[in-house]
Amino acid sequence: MSLRIDILTLFPEMFAPILGTSIPKRAAEKGLVEYRLTNIRDFAADAHKSVDDRPFVGLRQPDAERRHEIEIRTIPRQREHKIIRQP
Repeated sequence: MSLRIDILTLFPEMFAPILGTSIPKRAAEKGLVEYRLTNIRDFAADAHKSVDDRPFVGLRQPDAERRHEIEIRTIPRQREHKIIRQP
């Protein structure tokens, strides 16, 4: 069983050269680890693929916080973690 590492980033192209060299590369070739790069912009809701929220100052804005909540669930049989972004 190999270790799966999911990297959520705005710049997946930055990680490919790092993971393709030296120790990370050898671990992947031996099947000890699997890397999955995910571009956060692929899940953006608008046409411009915006990932930034509007800035706010002062009091907390519950709607903005609720919109960006992340729920982590463990699947017992597979021993995997899924990160699910709640609307």
